Amino acid sequence: MYDVAIIGFGPTGATLANLLTKSGVSVVVLDREAQMYHLPRAVHFDDEVMRVFQTVGIADALYKLVHINPGMKFVDENNELLLDWPRPQSVTKHGWHASYRLHQPDLETLLRAELARSPRATTLELHNVINLEPTGNGVELTALDKTNDCKSTFEARYVVGCDGANSSVRRWIGGEMEDLGFEERWLVVDLRLKRPMPELGDHSIQFCNPDRPMTYCRAPGIRRRWEIMVLDGETDAEIMEHSRLWDLLSRWITPDDAEIERSAVYTFRSQVAKIWRKGPVVIAGDAAHLTPPFMGQGMCTGIRDAANLAWKLVKALNGGDEEMLFDSYQDERQPHAHSYIETAVRLGGLINSLDRESALKLADGSRSGAMRSIAPKLGQSALMQVQTNNPYVGRPFPQVHLDTDGQRLDDAVGHKHLLVSRASLPECSDDAVALNARDHPQLDAVLTDIGTNAVWVRPDRYVAAVAETLLELPEQALSLFKPKKRKIDMKLASLKSSGRDGSLVVVSKDLTRMASAASVAQTLQQAIETWESSASALKKISELVEQNEIETMAYDVDQLASPLPRSYQWADGSAYLSHMRLVRKARGADMPPGAETDPLMYQGGGDYFLAPTDDIPCIDVDWGLDFEGEIAVVTDDVPIGCSTEAAVGHIKLIMLCNDVSLRNVMKPELVKGFGFYQSKPASAFSPVCVTPDELGEYWTGAKVTLPLETVYNGRTFGRVPAGNDLNFDFAQLIAHAAKTRELRAGTIIGSGTVSNTDHERVGSSCLAEKRMIEIIADGRAETRFMEPGDTVRFEMHDPSGQSVFGAIDQKVVAA
Repeated sequence: MYDVAIIGFGPTGATLANLLTKSGVSVVVLDREAQMYHLPRAVHFDDEVMRVFQTVGIADALYKLVHINPGMKFVDENNELLLDWPRPQSVTKHGWHASYRLHQPDLETLLRAELARSPRATTLELHNVINLEPTGNGVELTALDKTNDCKSTFEARYVVGCDGANSSVRRWIGGEMEDLGFEERWLVVDLRLKRPMPELGDHSIQFCNPDRPMTYCRAPGIRRRWEIMVLDGETDAEIMEHSRLWDLLSRWITPDDAEIERSAVYTFRSQVAKIWRKGPVVIAGDAAHLTPPFMGQGMCTGIRDAANLAWKLVKALNGGDEEMLFDSYQDERQPHAHSYIETAVRLGGLINSLDRESALKLADGSRSGAMRSIAPKLGQSALMQVQTNNPYVGRPFPQVHLDTDGQRLDDAVGHKHLLVSRASLPECSDDAVALNARDHPQLDAVLTDIGTNAVWVRPDRYVAAVAETLLELPEQALSLFKPKKRKIDMKLASLKSSGRDGSLVVVSKDLTRMASAASVAQTLQQAIETWESSASALKKISELVEQNEIETMAYDVDQLASPLPRSYQWADGSAYLSHMRLVRKARGADMPPGAETDPLMYQGGGDYFLAPTDDIPCIDVDWGLDFEGEIAVVTDDVPIGCSTEAAVGHIKLIMLCNDVSLRNVMKPELVKGFGFYQSKPASAFSPVCVTPDELGEYWTGAKVTLPLETVYNGRTFGRVPAGNDLNFDFAQLIAHAAKTRELRAGTIIGSGTVSNTDHERVGSSCLAEKRMIEIIADGRAETRFMEPGDTVRFEMHDPSGQSVFGAIDQKVVAA
């Protein structure tokens, strides 16, 4: 199960996906198109939106590809200036220029490349979502794969429809559109200059001619755009005829000057959806609102949706008040978008010369001809209920520079909450940053301008609350302060020794050296049983290893046993229902009752485990020897009846597992109705186990989000994202195991075979799944089970290429 499914891979969907993955959320993006649209569309965005792109991580690269917009002029049919809308050429309070012109494919290329770097993101193009079905834990999505006309199902906790003006998600939630009264057809013509034409100018020009209004836009590089109103009685075919296009443009440009890159007729509308959410399904971007282009705020409004929604999804996934968070999304964004659309409609009135007097009231003064930018406040929501009349609440907080070396505020904060005060601040939770304004002169000056001593700024950079003292901030802000536990990031392993429990060692993070941990605990089992005291001492050894201040030995996987060479309890779940569904479908069987709400689990043999490089004995090839790549965790003492929320804190170590299985022995055992025994010989675990802190951002929501790599007989068999399609996280598995019994320290809980619904792209983690896919497709299995001489390797790398757990690397031998 994914945390969030995003339908639509345009700028809004891609921005939302990037923000979510940077906060540790697993995301699947589905788009009906085969690839990104390569021709111009949106041509403008502003400084606030550039801050969002800064958080995503693409702003500096994007800045090199855009044109800083000097502003917009409105002229009448005699070319007389009606209204001047200059845009500042210096950097604004947001830390960027006020207005940029862009080539949309440049933006989308950067957004997609950034997302591709995240192991938490899955993108599926040519997938048309045809149904949404709420489940007890989220939503099941059915998508038609247009490459083969086959249907696939995906599960996600939440679904966001970023699927454009004709949104199927909006129709699903019953979101009718409120029409604000503007609907006109306009011809959009994008050109590429053949020669420099400085006479066209850098300003955007609105030609307010009552006979035929037009707009000129200066785009980056050699691109230029004209937008031309289509008159009543004109057909699309007539106005788009090649000679007609050049006739309309002849006042400014000819075929000798430029070539037409694209022309299209659009119907500009002004609409806002009445309903933005139904249960765990929400909409954003053009699915939620349609803005006439006269302010250049159509795409910007969608990006603001993404920024507003992203941190609320993260909060909801981590136990926040789902109803309040999602209600606040529409409460804040709907009136904000509404305000921009109304202003764009009024500007359209000026351009069309139909309502010139009222449009001129947009100017600074009755008829001065100079217009100031208009940035409305967010709508009122429960998140900001306590300070409804404060002029700063509901508006963006300025981006200042914190240090003499020029560090920008947003770079220091990341996608987190910010608490600023002139008093000393306690440490914050992991989703917040606290800064003392007295240590940062520019930050202190902002507090002076606001007239306050404490501010809470949300991850979307909007001010949520201000107060005279830190303790006067709302409870939601104060909850961000909590004691921060010392980070226990380390890797542990067990040397093979004369004893059956091995000898505990601490391993360097790059898996090159290891040091004895005998001064703390002789064995990993002993360390787990005394984790409260031993963890910090082992962490100290880890620090000494990294600093080369302790005697070490070379890392040698052949000297290592499984981290726990034996365990008092080894319980293995089946957390990836995509695997179970394939197996059941191939057998023609239904899913067992309650499978989606109650995990399956069996108790394996824990009296001994194979070492990560031990041979796998094969007694009889007819038994159907198979490997199963899994994730496993080690717990401390877990009380009976432990809740899911409390179970997270009992996870102390994480490792990989090869749960060796005998498939043809399994079948008769299952028929007897008494569970596995002979079909489950000794399993093997990765040479190294790591703490959750060591995984860092790749451990979120009680699950690992990196892909599990399986190499079978020297060839890649699967590279399956472990955080995707996980229907039961490890907290849920532990709570299930502890429902009727205590779990003693050293208990190992397995995930079951790591599996994704997108198996055609990511592969599989066991032979049985591959065989089931073949049976479903062709009626018979072609892949054989393992035989002597076969090899299998399991490993997991972080994005830098560093192996996290070392490798399980085994060979099958005749026994």
